[in-house]
Amino acid sequence: MSKVQRRNQTPGSGSTSPGFSDRVTLTRITPIALAAALALGGVALPMPLYAGPKGGTVVGGSGSISQPDANTTQVQQNSQRLAVQWDSFNVGANERVNFYQPSSSAWVLNQILDQNASVIRGQINANGNVILVNGNGVYFSSTAQLSVGSLVASGLGLSTENFMAGQLKFERQAGTSGRVVNRGVIQAATGGSVSLLGASVENSGTIVANAGRIHLGVGERITLDFDGDGLMRFAVDEALREQIDGLDTAILNTGELRAEGGQVVLEGRVARDVFAHVVNNEGVIKAGRIDNAGGVIRLVGFGGSESSVLNSGTLDAAGRDASSTGGQVHVLGERVALTGNALVDASGAQGGGEILIGGDYQGKNPDIPNAERVFVGSGVRIKADAIERGNGGKVILWADGDTRYFGSISARGGAVGGNGGFVEVSGKQRLAFAGAVDLSASDGQQGSLLLDPDNLYISNTDPAAGQLELVSGPFEANDQIDDYWVNTATLAAVSGNVTLLAGNDVIFLSDLSMAAQGAADTLTLNAGHAITMNGHGITTVGSLSMTAGAGGVTGIGASSVGVDFSITSGGAVSQSGAQTLTVAGTTTLAAGSNTITLNNANNFGGTVTIT
Repeated sequence: MSKVQRRNQTPGSGSTSPGFSDRVTLTRITPIALAAALALGGVALPMPLYAGPKGGTVVGGSGSISQPDANTTQVQQNSQRLAVQWDSFNVGANERVNFYQPSSSAWVLNQILDQNASVIRGQINANGNVILVNGNGVYFSSTAQLSVGSLVASGLGLSTENFMAGQLKFERQAGTSGRVVNRGVIQAATGGSVSLLGASVENSGTIVANAGRIHLGVGERITLDFDGDGLMRFAVDEALREQIDGLDTAILNTGELRAEGGQVVLEGRVARDVFAHVVNNEGVIKAGRIDNAGGVIRLVGFGGSESSVLNSGTLDAAGRDASSTGGQVHVLGERVALTGNALVDASGAQGGGEILIGGDYQGKNPDIPNAERVFVGSGVRIKADAIERGNGGKVILWADGDTRYFGSISARGGAVGGNGGFVEVSGKQRLAFAGAVDLSASDGQQGSLLLDPDNLYISNTDPAAGQLELVSGPFEANDQIDDYWVNTATLAAVSGNVTLLAGNDVIFLSDLSMAAQGAADTLTLNAGHAITMNGHGITTVGSLSMTAGAGGVTGIGASSVGVDFSITSGGAVSQSGAQTLTVAGTTTLAAGSNTITLNNANNFGGTVTIT
């Protein structure tokens, strides 16, 4: 495997990206050869690569280019839009390029015609907005320092005509690498933006755009424009059709992306199986909410059923001040995995925010594409807490296929007032639920948990003998298991209202004791076909409600209900053997024209109604 291929190995493999060594040498470099050679060190690059931008010609707007000293290139921009074509655009470690622009809203397009990638090791400074376009790649080394109003670095082409007309429509150039890599420091002005666009994008450096936006985007065609607030936004208009670099990952972040009070979006759309992973975050992404503004992080990747979106790093959209609620985090793709010690945080002083992993509530939001598979590992923390006051937030884990959940979720109410939040963990077809959920509220009502796959197996053991968490990867679960399971120990630790909603059956393989629920909480079991207890029982301090279809509610074992108990069934209702049912409050049993069989001397503390 080449060094370029190793750069984007599957997360957790211990691979690292090659660095930019100032001692590297090449005489004729292609983008992929450049990336490999820069990792090797030991030979000298020809000096022209470090001698600043060359052959600049103004092709749109008004401006001039000068070189006041051997290490400085100066671009004087006189019009609001300036287009410059360069034979090459490289900046050595001791060099700088300064753009002097008529206003902070001015834009300069730098079209780079070089057959090699552009390598930026030094400084680029601008009081306005800068676009660098090189279809053969743009590389910012670890010594690169950029201070600009906004920056677009693109491996996709942009025509002079579209730019001068105010249309930022980027398109892949046939046969080009289109790769953009940052290992340096890119600083945008407050409210500015940084966009790295290409056929593949990698960041291991630091990018800052406070109160603005950071975009890492991959596609065949991408459009940038401005929203009503004057902030940059982008859309991937067409999926990338092919890649020529042999990489595993389209968008990789191992560094830091920081847009406090703003937004960070990593989005890739590729043709089926062009990349194994469309988006992979192993680093830190921060977009905290300030004065209830910003606080949005989106990781979105689609490219056929075998591609994935991975996060083993930090996604922090928490409220940053005493007046803010938590922000919004969306992680969406065909396959979504949170692994390692990943942290997803949308907590806030005045209320929790929104976290969507794989989809929205019951997969029914047409604006949120659903995952086919979702995995959350045991070391993962997901937080949407209200810190001081207010309600806990909304956390959804959804997949149209299967979801395996082993981590921890908290959506707690505020310390001095507020209710717990809402959490849904569901795979429409199959669900493995063996993680923690905290919906507590110290000064309010507990929150609610919903589990709603096709079938629910309630068990204290893993039917796949421990294989459901990880085999060789997050999507390598034992597909021979017809249905996953809900772990009784983790479910018992959930406080608040709990709803187990199965499209077909709820099947008990173990007893269930809801030890953490309070008297005000309800455990609800709802099955489209049947609730099969198999002689197992339920113990709860609160109320218990059971609803089933034509398969009825059968085999009820020894159970204790602290408040009210109800069964509504489209089929027969039966109790198992010599088991006893104890209910402190009212009991309502309804089975229509079907039989209700209570075999034993049960203990009913309140009114009993049978219909």
